[in-house]
Amino acid sequence: MKHDWTTIEELRCKNCGKLRDNGWITDSNPCVVTHLDHKWTIVDTARCKNCGIYYAGGTDCPGPKGEPGKPTLDLSKHMRTRDGREVRIYATDAGGAYPIHGSIAKPTSGEWQLGRWTGRGEYYSGLDTLDLVNMPRRIKRDVWINVFKDGSIFLHLTKPEGRIYEEPRIACVKVTIDCEEGEGM
Repeated sequence: MKHDWTTIEELRCKNCGKLRDNGWITDSNPCVVTHLDHKWTIVDTARCKNCGIYYAGGTDCPGPKGEPGKPTLDLSKHMRTRDGREVRIYATDAGGAYPIHGSIAKPTSGEWQLGRWTGRGEYYSGLDTLDLVNMPRRIKRDVWINVFKDGSIFLHLTKPEGRIYEEPRIACVKVTIDCEEGEGM
């Protein structure tokens, strides 16, 4: 599934980046950067209609974000942040309001920052670009395919395995498989 981008206007704090309309951020909650009132500004951003991810470029859509109150994550599958960053999950049973603990890759330095999420994958500070979403793993590997005179083929994981056949083989071709987990199923 590909993203379906739409341009939307949002109110964001100039200092901390939090959204004005995400439920718990109001004028009565102080900014975590200045510890004073938020400095709201209108920003145009691209957001996927299907999954809610903000534009980060080049990623496939993980599908709908889900309904409020319903789980949106399969904790046994690969996850990223909604804006496409890699995450490492350390615990999913920590208890309390934020039972998922892990770290998030910083996009420029490659360093890791600590993070925690609700059981639905919502980031603790309300910054929804850091919410967790399931993303399929990328599979990339080389295989060797024997092609026979009668048109049949046989796949091997290594070239030496493919070389055990002689006649009536007419070719042993290297093929690179590059796909997402579950693709074509």
